[in-house]
Amino acid sequence: MEDIIRWLFGFEFKLLGFTVNIGNLSKSVVDILKVDLQNMSSGDLWNIAERIHSAILPIAYSLLAIFLMMELINVCLEIDRFDWKRVIMTMIKFLIVKSLVGGSMLFVQWIMETTSDLFFKVYNSISSTNVGQATLVDSVVKLCDTGSIITDVLMFLVILIFWIVYIAIVVAVISNVFVRIFKVVMMGSFSGLAISSLTNEHTSQAGKSFFKNFIALGLETSLMYLSCIFYNYILSHLSSSGDIGNLVGLIVANSIFLMLIQIVNSMAKELTGGA
Repeated sequence: MEDIIRWLFGFEFKLLGFTVNIGNLSKSVVDILKVDLQNMSSGDLWNIAERIHSAILPIAYSLLAIFLMMELINVCLEIDRFDWKRVIMTMIKFLIVKSLVGGSMLFVQWIMETTSDLFFKVYNSISSTNVGQATLVDSVVKLCDTGSIITDVLMFLVILIFWIVYIAIVVAVISNVFVRIFKVVMMGSFSGLAISSLTNEHTSQAGKSFFKNFIALGLETSLMYLSCIFYNYILSHLSSSGDIGNLVGLIVANSIFLMLIQIVNSMAKELTGGA
């Protein structure tokens, strides 16, 4: 029975080149974040983003020209406020934004590298906590060591139910991590469109929100890591008595971890002022 439990809570699988260990969820999350940040500018996903960005760039330039025309028309129609200085400043702003659109991929890479440095500084400063060392296997195995065959069998059935719930939590947590990676790739791909809106006074808010939200995406990595630290701390302080209360504690700990991973996006936006 112990071998079955160790297999149920100890197998691993690979997804997009990342290894996910079922029995060590927090370490799997941290490893995915680390590998993703280290391969940010050279990975296959980022290469796809660059190709999409190259295809979108002409559309971004077209939008930039449209926004410029709209801004110049607004300046000319405001007769009372008309000033050639405003026209010149609009043209200068257009040239600045045009250069940002052309280098938008490099610009978002710079943002991600900055937030990546933040992640590794946080990681190096508190890595002594050994995140990911606490696993579920040993805690669950103790539950089936009561000395009574009937009790052990009943407890094993309860553990199977817990395993189903736990797998659902694993799927939700890993999905959140990969959704963040997908957001980074997609926002990087279409960054030129968002930046082009900075030319026009009435659409510039979209461009500003893009920067705030993209910085928030980078900040999510550090918040996810802190969530893993907190989850690992809870696991390491659970009761080792091997009774049903310990199983309830494991369910609560994993539920808290899932909730923390789900709210990091809103927390990061609050910290950066994103929408």
